[in-house]
Amino acid sequence: MSITYPKDGDIRIKTIISRSNARPTGKYPSWKMERMMHWSTRHELNAYRLLDVHPAVLSFSEHPLRIAVRWNGTIIEHWPQVLVDLGSWRELWYICTAEQADVPDALALTDLLQTQLPKYGYSYRVVTGEMLARQPRLSVALSLLRYGRRPIALAEREHMRCLLAKTGFILWGATDSGILGRRGRAAISRLALEGILQFDYDAPLGPHTAFMLKDNLSRR
Repeated sequence: MSITYPKDGDIRIKTIISRSNARPTGKYPSWKMERMMHWSTRHELNAYRLLDVHPAVLSFSEHPLRIAVRWNGTIIEHWPQVLVDLGSWRELWYICTAEQADVPDALALTDLLQTQLPKYGYSYRVVTGEMLARQPRLSVALSLLRYGRRPIALAEREHMRCLLAKTGFILWGATDSGILGRRGRAAISRLALEGILQFDYDAPLGPHTAFMLKDNLSRR
């Protein structure tokens, strides 16, 4: 097995966006990475959105490397779409449909890569488009990104701190009452994106969704 990385000065191992593409491609404005991320499928776009809102993800990059591996007597190339930095480890994601992932050859290749890549400092995961589109997690991510992309002022942070000191939590529906100020929803969303506030990502976002400080949530 060998791994090829982008040339010096390049972000990606290959060109994603070009006029000759037969299928839709695009750019995603990542608040976490502070740059435009190139995507080649809608599944990749959803992956970027979910990684952007996950507080455990320190950083992520698209199309980071190429793997050459001997497979059934020949050398094949494999192109993971995302590299995820989780602090204590780095994870390569290969994104495909559930049907593609369930093919016997694909399953065998996955087993091989999961065995070999830790020697190079990576774990390996196959992530299906169906998993990435799962609700309500994706719609929650879209809401947080919609409201929380812009930084909030120090005064807004202090206002939220004082409220949390009194109550221990803030309800999403409080943004409609005016108690959080004109940009209350933006403040909650931004602090959630930064990992300061946490909540149940697997439940729909509604008026009674409770946001609380990370330490408070861990003690519940």
